[in-house]
Amino acid sequence: MRKLIGIFTGTLILTCFTITMFAQMLQIQSMSGTEVCQGYTSANQAQMQVLSGLPATKPANTYVTYVWTSTHANGTKTWDTNQPTRRVPIPWAGEYTVQVVAHYIREGESRPYAAFWSNRVKVMGMICKP
Repeated sequence: MRKLIGIFTGTLILTCFTITMFAQMLQIQSMSGTEVCQGYTSANQAQMQVLSGLPATKPANTYVTYVWTSTHANGTKTWDTNQPTRRVPIPWAGEYTVQVVAHYIREGESRPYAAFWSNRVKVMGMICKP
């Protein structure tokens, strides 16, 4: 009986930890689908958006910046924005991994005091015939 209670307690703690850690992540999604034609025009961009709310309440003297990262075999590109959306260019064919981190920064400061990562979203750059 004692062993069974120990197993149950361990499972409950692991479940609570998993739910808590997942709840502190931002959830993003590609609004333009997971396949985008590669190229250099505005039609060749994946529209990314944060679906979840901010994981922590933002104090009055704090602003939030979003650092978007797009990783491809040919290189990595990052952008700083103050909006929870971003158009990510897809100039090459192949798989892109897009992720964002929300930085909480106090007014008058330059370094964040908290950061929350998002899930990773895969977007495939496709070679499309015109």
